[in-house]
Amino acid sequence: MAVGVLLFLGGGAAAADGPPYHDERVTAALGLCDSAGNQIREGSLVAHPFVTLAIATQPGPAEYAGEGRTATLFAYQPRKGTEPGEWSGEQLTSSTKYADATHPTSKAEAADESLADYLDTYPARWDGWVQLRMLLSAPGTPALTDSYAAADIHVDTAHGRWEQVGAPDVACAPAAAQAVSLEEQVGLTHVSTTTPGEATPASEAAPAATRARHAKSTAGGGFNLAIAALAGGAVALGVGVAVARRRQSPLN
Repeated sequence: MAVGVLLFLGGGAAAADGPPYHDERVTAALGLCDSAGNQIREGSLVAHPFVTLAIATQPGPAEYAGEGRTATLFAYQPRKGTEPGEWSGEQLTSSTKYADATHPTSKAEAADESLADYLDTYPARWDGWVQLRMLLSAPGTPALTDSYAAADIHVDTAHGRWEQVGAPDVACAPAAAQAVSLEEQVGLTHVSTTTPGEATPASEAAPAATRARHAKSTAGGGFNLAIAALAGGAVALGVGVAVARRRQSPLN
């Protein structure tokens, strides 16, 4: 019992100290919400989804605030000695259309992964830290990767818990009523988890092709996110197109 207490206190102390990194691309904070419309600052690593809503405290650039705007939540793996633009990342939600342009919002569904799922691929190697980023997109505009709203998450794998450090206050209920995930738009209730090289059954290919599930970051902060057409609401249902767990980390 004493050992368990020491581990818990150690994790809490690390979280209280704040993250050991600084990301100059962060322009706003993220608040997190559960499915009941309550703001949360901690939770279980195995909860599906990890969080229901992520809400940015500031709007994105004007060119990302027009009709058809979307936001998508990613998790990134801080790595000591590596610039934030080169960290490995994974998509946590599908793209989300949101009504309030001043507070970009991403929304997850029950089929979306838990934080434990993410950590299976990208462990929190730098003192237990994970960075969340909200990436914006808009019709006819390249996805925005050189600035974003972010949140710092400290994980305690020994106790199966996570905690957000420096969380801002956000209004969860209004955002929930005004945000629609791509999964809701197309009625997607099952997420394909095929791995590279596997074929996607024809029965799954059409809904799966509507989202780039588990898209990963690439060197220089880019990412493989197939939502350019989706941002404008043009959903391409390509039968036979496999949307897989694409892990393209340059530093894995």
